[in-house]
This record gives sequence, structure tokens and C-alpha cells, in this order.
Amino acid sequence: MYKKLLILFVLLLSGIIFFSSTAFADPVNPTIPFYWIIGNLSVPNPNPSLEDQNAQAVDVDSRTIIFYKDDVEQRIETTTNADGDFVLNAFELYFNYEDIDINFVDTYKLAAPRIQDNYGDEVDLALIEAQGFVVQNLVLTWNDGPVINGATLTGTVTNKDTGDPLDATVTIQELGISVISSVNNGQYVIGNIPPGIYNIVCQKNGYKTITVGSYQFEPALAEVVNFQLEPEDEEDPGTITGFVNDLMIERDDHKLKLTWTHDPLFDEAKIVALVGDGTGQYNNDTFYDANADLQIYGEWILIDILDAETVGGVHLDVEDVQEDGLNRTLDINHQSSGKTGGGSTYVDEIYFKAVYLEGGEGEISDPEGLFAQAPAVGKFDIQLYQGLSNMNADPFIPNDLDINVIFGSQLPNNTMLSMRDPSGKWNEVIYNNGWSSPLDMDPNYGFWINVASGNPKITLVGAVDNSQQKTIDVWPGLNNLLGSAYPVQVALDDSLLGDALGADGGRVSAFSNGIWYEPEYNNGSWSDLSYKLKPTFGFWVNKHGDQKTTWSYPKLY
Repeated sequence: MYKKLLILFVLLLSGIIFFSSTAFADPVNPTIPFYWIIGNLSVPNPNPSLEDQNAQAVDVDSRTIIFYKDDVEQRIETTTNADGDFVLNAFELYFNYEDIDINFVDTYKLAAPRIQDNYGDEVDLALIEAQGFVVQNLVLTWNDGPVINGATLTGTVTNKDTGDPLDATVTIQELGISVISSVNNGQYVIGNIPPGIYNIVCQKNGYKTITVGSYQFEPALAEVVNFQLEPEDEEDPGTITGFVNDLMIERDDHKLKLTWTHDPLFDEAKIVALVGDGTGQYNNDTFYDANADLQIYGEWILIDILDAETVGGVHLDVEDVQEDGLNRTLDINHQSSGKTGGGSTYVDEIYFKAVYLEGGEGEISDPEGLFAQAPAVGKFDIQLYQGLSNMNADPFIPNDLDINVIFGSQLPNNTMLSMRDPSGKWNEVIYNNGWSSPLDMDPNYGFWINVASGNPKITLVGAVDNSQQKTIDVWPGLNNLLGSAYPVQVALDDSLLGDALGADGGRVSAFSNGIWYEPEYNNGSWSDLSYKLKPTFGFWVNKHGDQKTTWSYPKLY
């Protein structure tokens, strides 16, 4: 449909342009009052889904497209057809607002605004002289593009015990929009909110955080949400005096199972958890502070806190520790409903340590630097898509390298997994209620997964690599399908991969969301520093020259 529209406009407008090459010389009094903007609105591949952004799947049919210059309120509009095609006449902007010129000098805006959800796009657009049309496509992207007909959120924040107004921070979590309520009357206002379903978080030092989950914002409506914050009880600080050396993790259906051996020289170990946002946020040094605003992502928090209340929109169902002599077992539901605020949370990335504390359970102090030495375990969820669209890696050191232990029965029948060893040999196994042959999966190497049906989300668990560096052989040519067992994003310069490629240079090729990223290393620098090595993603390394080298990959946490 889009190509047919383009051909039609080219044929019609070629005659018009031939008739008058100066048709648009006078934008205030145009000789021919037509300048067509044509294009197509599309969605990313794969299409965003509920599991990606906590938002509905995106449709391109009947979406609004707008064209304006400086003020979005002075705009013209059209809508897309079922295929996402659209057509606009730029001169309608002049006809509607006579103080706005249409010319070949200024820059204009073409956008798919965020009206019915939080997906949109916006580009700068210049009109091309000597032709009566311009082609510009748009791609719907989460949290992009202007907002029109936005909603408004207002309310007051008060002390639950006294009713006094509070200057608290109110945040729409998924949008990253925050305001501070007035210390005089507790009132707050957030405007221009794109329609959609979001979590609202209210927090202040010394008070318990409140999260209102899955709140629906409708176009152009004013919503009122009031908060009554409950003061926190004063807690004594706790001091780390030791840690558990043999903490292990297993996946058991929708639960995680932690096991360890108790040291009778200490009181019972405390489990601390660090929740990530699925991008790789592991660290060794950011503790929960009872006297500071609690940020759920990137802080180590006593699991008792996450079990007792919803923190930053996340809640874990934690069962009682089971004791058998000195053996300890703890089951954790990592796909759970929040106890307050409503809604549900699927934690895509989480880590655990077991430490021995003296004192209270408030702010955690670590005067001896023991926490960084404590081994950690974790789990990472990977969203897979049907077909050969998944080049992945294991971000952990698994308890057992056997493919049956790592994946279990999480994949649909007839799914194929392919790994390539440095000798150039492909190892391919097929899952059919069990794998077709044994395969040990070294976390230093990546793998392809050709999913037979559906778009499954799988869970990988294991130990966080605590070695100071990893030593990986890099062979000449396109013989290196690698992965990273470090659960953090690493810039190419920081990875020291360039040192392994040396004067001969080479290329990294990474496949993500249907797109290849291929930064080159040449003359001591990378062609693109925006790409980072990411946990759960595999990548090819094509080393130039004919010599094998060794990559000393440093730990950066």
C-alpha cells in the first residue's frame, strides 16, 4: 500500500513541478497550495509486549500523526490506515495558522504523539525544494514523541499520624517523572502524562514508601491520588561480621531455592537481595540506608524488608528458612503479587548474598570490607522469540555445566541450541522432552537458540563470577562466539577486548532485537563506543590476522 501511494504521488506531482518551478517561492501566497508528507508508521521487531514494558502490544492502525513547527498546540493531524500509511498536506498548517510560513529553510516536526499509550516518535523534517512531496517514516518507541491530550495527577501528601503536610517525592515510575509536594500544604501536580498504566510511588526519608500499582491514566483527564505516609520505626544499624561461603541457588518452577551451611559461631545468616532492572546492575557496595530514600534498583536490601512490604513496586514472597542440622534452605517466589499497592511484579534480575550481622537490621555497615568478598548467586530472565532470533549467553557460573541442568524443561519441543567451539566445530542439540545429546555449556561462550514455537521467557541461575579477570582465547577469523559471565554492561574500551585484537584489529558482531551491531577495532580505537557487552547476549569476535591471542577480561565490580 505504501509503495503504491508513493508512486501515485510521484506521477501526479511531477507534472505540477514541471508546470511551475517557483510554485513555493512565496510561502505566504503559495501558487500551488499542496506539499505532501507521506510515510509509514511501524513498530519495533519484535513488537513490544506486556512482558517487555508492562504495556499492551502496539498497533499502528488509526494512530494520530501530527505536523507542526514550534508549538505542538498549533498543529495539523491525520490518522494512519491499517498498514500504518499516512499522508499530510504541509500547507494546511499555513491555512490554519497564517503566521506560520511553509518554506524550504525552516525545520518542522513530524510526530506520532503519545495519545493512547506511551509509544510515539518524533523527527525533525525539512521540506525539499523542487519536488512537491517528502517521504518520512516513523517508528513507535516507548517513552518517545510529544504528548498531546495528556492526563494530570494531583493530590496531597500528609503524615498519617498527625495529618501534617509533607514534602515527599511523588514519582510515576515507568516514565521517570518526579515532583516534590509542597512543604506548606502537601500538594503536588504532575501534568502532561501520556495515557497508560503506571505505578505511582510516594517516598520520603523516615517514612514508609507507598506504591499505587497499575494506575490507569486516561487522555485529558485529571486524576487525584492522596498519600498518607506512615513514619518508620527507628532501627539500629547492623554490622557485617562474616558471610556464607557456600551459598547456592536452584530454579524450581516459579520459585528460587537458596541453600547454605550455617556456621554455629554466628547467629543465623541474613539474606540480602539486590534487584536489577534486567540490564545488568550487579554491584558489591550499595547498601540499603534506613535514613535515605529507598531506591529498589541497585541497592542491597535485607530480604525481610522485601518480604514485609512492597518497595519501589517490587515484592517477594519469602518462605520460612528450613533447617536440617546445619543445612539451610530458603524458597523465594520471584513471580509474585505485591502485598500493597496492587498489581504484580515479575523480577527479571535479582542477586542474593548471605551475611552474618551483629546489632540491628537498619543501615548496614561494613567496616572490614567483608561484603565485597561474600560470594553472590543470582537469576536472570531472558525473553526469547520464535525462530533463529536469539544469540544469547549465560551471565552466571552455573552449578553444573550440563545443558539439562541449565535449561531444564523451559524450552518448547523441537527447539535447537547451537554452540561453536574455537576449532570451528558446531555443536547442535535439539530439545524434545530432553536434549538429544549431552553438552557442557562454558559461560565464556555464546549460543544460538532457534525457538520452535512461541516466545518463551526462560530463567538462568548460578553464581556471580567473582574472579578478578577472565582469560579467554581469541582465534583468528570469525571463530569466536563468545559470552560474558559478568552480570553488568561493559563498555568496549573497559573490556580490554581491543588489547586482544591488537594491531591487526577486528570486529564485534552482536545481534539484538533483529538488529546487528558491528563496531570495528582499528588503529587502537573502536568505531562505535555506544555499544556495550551485555549480560545474556552472545557476540561474535572476528579477529583479523592469523595469530591466536588471549583476552584478559577484567571484572568491573
